[in-house]
Amino acid sequence: MKKGLYLAMAAVMVFSMTGCSTKKAETGSVVAENMGEMDGSLKSFTNATLVITDKDGKDVSFAITDKAKFSCKNMLAGDTVTVTYNGTVEGTDTSDATVTEVDDKGEPTAPKEQEIVGTLETYSANSLTLKTNDGKQYSFSIVGAKQEYRNGIEPGNWIHITYTGTINGADTSGVKVVKITDDEANTKEEKAKVNIKDVNEKVWATAVVNIRDNYSTDANVLGSLKVNDELTRTGDCDNGWSRVDYNGNTAYVYAKYLTTTAPAAPTQPAAPVSNPQPSQPAQQTKPADSGESSNTGSTEGTTENTGSTEGTTENTGSTEGTTDAPQQTATGFVTDLGVDGVLVIDVDGTDYTFNITNAQQNYANGILVGNEVTVTYVGDLSDSANATVYSVVDSATNTNNQSRITGTIQSASMNGLALVTDDNATLAISTDGATVNCANGILVGEKITVTLDLDKTVDASNMFYASTIDDAQ
Repeated sequence: MKKGLYLAMAAVMVFSMTGCSTKKAETGSVVAENMGEMDGSLKSFTNATLVITDKDGKDVSFAITDKAKFSCKNMLAGDTVTVTYNGTVEGTDTSDATVTEVDDKGEPTAPKEQEIVGTLETYSANSLTLKTNDGKQYSFSIVGAKQEYRNGIEPGNWIHITYTGTINGADTSGVKVVKITDDEANTKEEKAKVNIKDVNEKVWATAVVNIRDNYSTDANVLGSLKVNDELTRTGDCDNGWSRVDYNGNTAYVYAKYLTTTAPAAPTQPAAPVSNPQPSQPAQQTKPADSGESSNTGSTEGTTENTGSTEGTTENTGSTEGTTDAPQQTATGFVTDLGVDGVLVIDVDGTDYTFNITNAQQNYANGILVGNEVTVTYVGDLSDSANATVYSVVDSATNTNNQSRITGTIQSASMNGLALVTDDNATLAISTDGATVNCANGILVGEKITVTLDLDKTVDASNMFYASTIDDAQ
């Protein structure tokens, strides 16, 4: 009797396992019970919803809960994925299906790198918005991306973004930004693509500002304007610059520092200056096309009525570049990076604040809190906010396991979570093997700080790996 019972139970188990492994949900079909599978191409994974495109080209959405387990290589839009679920799927209706596993097989070869180019609209530590020539805007998560800015990072600058994955419309959630650069060659390549509206109007400078041969801070400086200097604007560029007539030649000035309102008490126009040179060669000069206050020691932007040439500061009266001051370095760990270009680093237990808006910046793995960076500057470290920063460079590896990111849990699965930062970057994070120190565990809506294991992160992957997870401080 017992032998017959055992045989019957074995038969049921074999039947059940066979059913689980062979049943698949096809578009338009119904899976009545147990487990099903659907293959497709990953489209997006946001707001606890995974969207795949099936073999018929239809989008199918699955809710992701803590019942789901992720087996993923890349999590890039365009990857081939298999969704395993309990319940039923009818057509594109997945309301009765509970996802148990998502298997992202990735690509058989390394993901193809692609490029998008445009002007920078907004920038923060974890995300940026790019505007292309056709007026479309794209917001990218840039966590972990290699970044190279030769002349600082400001709205209006031309930048190239190299990425893997697929952009679906304006949805960039499924791409991985690999590299961002604003080098001079890229600027010249894109010159013909900028839309410029012809105008003919008088304008006046509102700050000391450079005149350049192209619409980028990478371009050559032809001369400069002092406050209230007048010239003719011949074109409005859609990347924030103005085309002007300078000594009979075409030149460019950042439009933010020009006005069509004549000065209340116009001064005698200065004689045209052709290619003015500083009285001393600058050791490293990176003048911004902006009006900075004189106490920063910057090479441009002094708005006091000193009548001096570009770079003259109120306190010293010295010429461009303050070349007599020695350059110094400070190495520490990032504690904050504000959207206004203010970087705070911890050096031997003391926080120092630097304005890095116009500095050369090179980051191997982004600019995460906890990363080690070296700041090269001129000035007094005790007054770091008013130092002139020439460059910021991070460690090539950042393998100190201190790189951290803070955000709110958007969704959670058995072995992963989607994290949204305050500046709207979304990250897929694997929690396999991570130490969780959260009082309430991993709950949707909770704010947490994730210490990342960058050794496990692949450059072309959209997956990050957590070593520890703590309640946000």
